[in-house]
Amino acid sequence: MAENTNKDNDLKVALRRFEKMLQTNETYFFDLSVYEQLIEHYFSSNHYSKAIKVCDIAILQYPYSTELFISKANILSYSGNYEEAFKALECAENIQPTDPEIIQLRGQLYSMAGEHQLAIECFEQVLPIIDDKSHVYHNIGFALQSIEKFEEATQYYEQAIELDMGNEDAVYELIFCLETIGELEKGIKFFNRFIDKNPYSAISWYNLGILYEKLTDYKKAVWAFDYAALIDPQFVEAYFHLGNDYINLEDYENAYKAFAKALEFEGPSAEVYCSLGICKENLKDYDEAQKFYKKALDEDEECDDAWFGIGNCLGLKEKWFEAVHFLQKSVKLNPYNDEYWLVLADMEFKLGNELSALEAFERAGELNPTNPEVWLKWSLAHFVKNNIEGAINIINEGLSELPDNVDLIYRACGYNFVAGKYTIANNLLESGLILDFDKHTLLFDFFPDLQIQKTLLKIINNFKK
Repeated sequence: MAENTNKDNDLKVALRRFEKMLQTNETYFFDLSVYEQLIEHYFSSNHYSKAIKVCDIAILQYPYSTELFISKANILSYSGNYEEAFKALECAENIQPTDPEIIQLRGQLYSMAGEHQLAIECFEQVLPIIDDKSHVYHNIGFALQSIEKFEEATQYYEQAIELDMGNEDAVYELIFCLETIGELEKGIKFFNRFIDKNPYSAISWYNLGILYEKLTDYKKAVWAFDYAALIDPQFVEAYFHLGNDYINLEDYENAYKAFAKALEFEGPSAEVYCSLGICKENLKDYDEAQKFYKKALDEDEECDDAWFGIGNCLGLKEKWFEAVHFLQKSVKLNPYNDEYWLVLADMEFKLGNELSALEAFERAGELNPTNPEVWLKWSLAHFVKNNIEGAINIINEGLSELPDNVDLIYRACGYNFVAGKYTIANNLLESGLILDFDKHTLLFDFFPDLQIQKTLLKIINNFKK
């Protein structure tokens, strides 16, 4: 601790001295290590121009330091000045032409400048002479990925991961490439092979779980994440994924246990409290759910998920007036979440705030026109107010977005029957019966009087035969 304090104090002294040198336009002498600290300080603070200034002054005092030219090239590349970055790198190459770090940086510069084939040539040149081969394989994979050679890229990412399973970026890119070419199963085979050799590799089981998630095979994902957590009982990310997959399987009891483990090892956070709240909400323990959502707000008062969660729980308890307050706060914090607007619309409508409800329905439809619930609830709001034409117009708008959604088709059929538009209704009914015969009972759920419509029943019976 004392050593770190001394380093911080030394850096502060060096910074004051350097800033004074710039102001007075004088030249002071600094050790090379001090210049390197100054460069790192300005670079990490995103003060690229000041970091370059340090490099230039330092190079005047230490003209044969390859590290200074490498630092300058690296900073220039981050600021997008590739031409000057290459010039700085050439100076370093003149001093040490076979330095693998310089060759690798040249490859990275080519890659950043979009010259991916030249980048690959540099990486292949450095591969035999560098120790950290995982990083080089990763770079080659990324260059190939950038020119859409996804299949070849996966081979290099696999080599990078085999050398360093902790290379999270390589794992992410491998999964992206496999997903792009539609071959996620190859990734599953790769990690299974790795697990056969290293059965106690928690990170391998975790990555296997990610792939199963991508394939929406949540049971196998749970199995993989369970092993990861068993091997490493403090693997917080594994518990989070485990909890989310249990939610996808509607197993909220086990989901709650997984998130509770995450809380135990990670400590309090808005995210984990919200996840616990969701579990309790789905278990219909709304009071307990609200407690967790309130704890989330104690951690982060602008957590929109928590505001929504409390509002939704209050709505489910039919406390609509209180619910609206929390839901309005959630849409204010996150105005782009269609679910928030849809639930708010529902609450406003139940309170009799018709204009506010319709505005909220419209916003939900704009944000996610492919959500059938928006069109079903929005049209129903018109229908219960005896605005049958408004209901038909909304449901037709939904059908223009989702022409094969049987829920919308049967609802549109019912609205048109009630409006006396029998030909349109019959055509819609036939379309619905062709797509999903069993769902025709939806008609009678919403429109029980239609059970005595002889024409309608005849069409259904003909399809049944």
